[in-house]
Amino acid sequence: MALLIERPISVMGIELSQIYMRFSYVVNLSGTAVIVDAVNYASKEAYEADVRNNILIPEIKGNQSFSYVRETDGDILQFIHNKYKEILTTDNVAYTRVKDPSTGELIHQEYISAPRFAMDSSISIVDVGDVSIG
Repeated sequence: MALLIERPISVMGIELSQIYMRFSYVVNLSGTAVIVDAVNYASKEAYEADVRNNILIPEIKGNQSFSYVRETDGDILQFIHNKYKEILTTDNVAYTRVKDPSTGELIHQEYISAPRFAMDSSISIVDVGDVSIG
C-alpha cells in the first residue's frame, strides 16, 4: 500500500509528475500514539526497489506523530495514509495580531502560512502489490 501523489513538482532540478510514499511506523507501548516515518519515491519502480532510491521533498514532513487508538481508529496503515492525505491537502493556517482600523482594538487575523501541497483529487491510496522492504 502506498500513497500516490499525482502533481508536477521539481525536486533538485528534476521534474516529476508523481510521488509514491511509503510509511514505516512504531506504536507506543500504551497503544495511544503512532510515530510515522514517510519516505518519498519518484516512481513505482523506485518504490518497489526501495534501496536508497528515496527523495527528499521539503514540503513533505518525513516524521509525524499522531494519537491513535486501534478500537476507534481502525487499521493502522489505512489510518496513517488518511492522516498524511489530510495533512497534504490542508492549508496551514496561522494568526497574527492586527489593529482593527475602526476601533483600534487588537484582533487576531487568520492567514495561510503554507498552502496545501496537493489537491484532494490528486492523492490516492494505491496497492503496489506484495513489495518486501529490503
